[in-house]
Amino acid sequence: MHKKWTVKRISIIPAIRTAIIVSFTVGLVISTVWTAFIALFSSALMSSFGQAMPSAAPFMLVILPLFTSTACAFSGALLTFLAVLSYNIGAALFGGIELELDQETQQEPDYYSRSFENRLY
Repeated sequence: MHKKWTVKRISIIPAIRTAIIVSFTVGLVISTVWTAFIALFSSALMSSFGQAMPSAAPFMLVILPLFTSTACAFSGALLTFLAVLSYNIGAALFGGIELELDQETQQEPDYYSRSFENRLY
């Protein structure tokens, strides 16, 4: 049995909230790895010339990842807002995305599989 579902609109606030959380987390991970790589490379480069580590290291290791991840969260929220808004306008004009889902009937398991499931729980 096939059921057709239509996505008529997407709620803007939950989509933006999810985009902010995901974009901030991804931006924090990527910028932390990138900042650690740059800090390691710059300290190796400075030590090869006999100079001390520059004083921008605390800025680089703490503030830069937070700033970058905040910028990623803001841009992700903005792009999500534009995508959801354009989808909602398009869905109102032309209809939403139609999903065709198949509902499978579940068969009763035989004796051996039922006893195996009981041992798992």
